[in-house]
Amino acid sequence: MLGALALYQMVMVGWVMRVYLHFSVVLIPWLIGQPGYRLYDNVLVQHAPGSFWLQTLLSFLIPDPLLRARVFMTLVMIAGIALVYSLARRWWTPQAGLVAALIAGLWGPAIMDHLMYYEVILGVLAIAAVSVWHEAKPNDQWWRPLVAGVFAGGTVLFKQQGLAVIAVFLIWRILARTDWRSWLRDSGLFLAGAGAVIGSTLAFFALQGRLTDMLYWVWTYNTRAEYVTSTAQGLDLREGVVLVAWLLLVPLFALFVIPHREQWQRQGILLLGLLPALMTPAYPRYGRFHLSGSVLVVALIGAGAAFYYWRTLARRGTLSSLILNGYAAMSLITLAVALGLPTYYRLKLGPLTAEYSELIPVADWLTREANVQPGDRTLILPSTDPTWNIYTIGNFQPPTLVIETYGWFYRVPGIADRLRRSLDSSPPMYVILVENQRQTIPADLLEFVTSHYAQIGQIAVSENDLGFVTFYKLEQ
Repeated sequence: MLGALALYQMVMVGWVMRVYLHFSVVLIPWLIGQPGYRLYDNVLVQHAPGSFWLQTLLSFLIPDPLLRARVFMTLVMIAGIALVYSLARRWWTPQAGLVAALIAGLWGPAIMDHLMYYEVILGVLAIAAVSVWHEAKPNDQWWRPLVAGVFAGGTVLFKQQGLAVIAVFLIWRILARTDWRSWLRDSGLFLAGAGAVIGSTLAFFALQGRLTDMLYWVWTYNTRAEYVTSTAQGLDLREGVVLVAWLLLVPLFALFVIPHREQWQRQGILLLGLLPALMTPAYPRYGRFHLSGSVLVVALIGAGAAFYYWRTLARRGTLSSLILNGYAAMSLITLAVALGLPTYYRLKLGPLTAEYSELIPVADWLTREANVQPGDRTLILPSTDPTWNIYTIGNFQPPTLVIETYGWFYRVPGIADRLRRSLDSSPPMYVILVENQRQTIPADLLEFVTSHYAQIGQIAVSENDLGFVTFYKLEQ
């Protein structure tokens, strides 16, 4: 079965799924390899640096971003399936291991449609920490909390909500109620491991004079009330139904685990604590892909629920057995739903590699019709997640200040003036304007284009995200 699940991931990621290619796997790894561009200096993003660094390293192995994202996402998904299988097998039974693999393998493609997104690695690192430290007991091997701390510290480098992962481990260790000496030792080693990873990253930016800016964009900016309210987005009823189906086994697992005090020293309570921690990235702007970090922990919780269901079924009365069997039947139905979702989306909505494929004809037109050369400075408006990758596709240089033009970025004090100064001092030779998103472009940037550029062409890209695209050239 494991082999079939691995093959399923290859087919899903390589062909069936409607996948999204975020700038974290396309633009930024390419951009920070270009001279003159530095994270949190003139490349302003609100995300922690871990994903950018990882993708930059992987780009040396596979330069093409689309192929790289597909290959490594497939490998990460297969590795995650193998990890939850081995843990569930070790903790419970081989059958539980197969249940964990099945849940991760079928729900993964339905949840994780943003390839190699920040939360994907967040979830893998969190479960890696669980794999080495999931029992709180006196005189345990000292290296376990230390190594778990390293993995937990690594989660913060990929997503700020990794701090919640660290907090869950510390709270779990307190709830275990072993003697205070072992608690103090374990907590200290865990924090030392996490602190070593986080501290070395802070030191790296401090030595380069970028620590203040990094802390602002990664931490302070994300807690601003204006950003939280501007980006807030809830989930609709359809999404709620999908989430209920996915999390169906969580209450059953909690019912078996919470009343038993011995579970508080083991993985049961730890897994239940990690679930909400790994779901926090979905707030304030809900997107199913923001739950990617929870896929593996949900698989382990489901496997544990299956184990306790099998163990207790024979001891229950007729009514209890009927209830449990009904619960199990509903869980099997949800797996069938997960199996069908990616194919359903593909058949209903068509193929998609958004934030990449639609930009290819735009770059081709500039190269063919305007004779734009690699390295020519270009500006695309609006500058957003779905449009930024044009620079990588065409090998065009972006403005000397790279920041998205969403209102919640553009309204940061000083940003509008700083971007305008960069455009005035080193104006792009070409501007690409997405017409059906014109209303989202800041007025001063539209004025800059109309005052300094002449239209040279227009193409209709598609009826989806881009629509009509207009090209402009700087007037000499």
